[in-house]
Amino acid sequence: MKIQNWRSERVKLTMSMIFQEKARGEVKEVVGDEEVTTEAICQLVYIDMIVRETIRLFPVGPLLPRISTEPIELTSCTVPEGCSLYMVPFATHRDPRYWNKPEEFIPERFTPENSKNRHPFAYLPFSSGFRSCPGSKYGTMCLKVFVAHVVRSYHLESNMKLDQLQLHTHISTRSSDGYKLSIKKTNN
Repeated sequence: MKIQNWRSERVKLTMSMIFQEKARGEVKEVVGDEEVTTEAICQLVYIDMIVRETIRLFPVGPLLPRISTEPIELTSCTVPEGCSLYMVPFATHRDPRYWNKPEEFIPERFTPENSKNRHPFAYLPFSSGFRSCPGSKYGTMCLKVFVAHVVRSYHLESNMKLDQLQLHTHISTRSSDGYKLSIKKTNN
């Protein structure tokens, strides 16, 4: 399945110098030239927000399938036992009932103040409950470490327009034709 005219999943950081500079400043302040440790990653609040916002717009898993184990009463119908159900984080994460300006990349929507009144199931990049992804914390930590290392040492640029990006979904969501980036070493 192809999803056209959506934005790139993992390269959102490259689309705005503001986000890169703010993230780079945070890494320099918290980590400096030292090793990126678990303790340091936990202090990189802005990078955490960037990663969450990227995953909000482009969750790795496009569908979260379930099968009802008993009838479920909804407002307008009853879902019978044994029925296949699919949660679509890609759509839920863009629902204007839960997200102000849902198509925009706004990391600050994940500040504690902006998150406190949000519905608990409005953000499901790794599912939820006992069937949530067992690797979600590890995967998120790896992304934060990766972003911290990249913004500390490199400046990323892309001439690609957001509406030129096309996504392809299969087991995960990714760009149909790759990512066109320019990577330059920073002047540290």
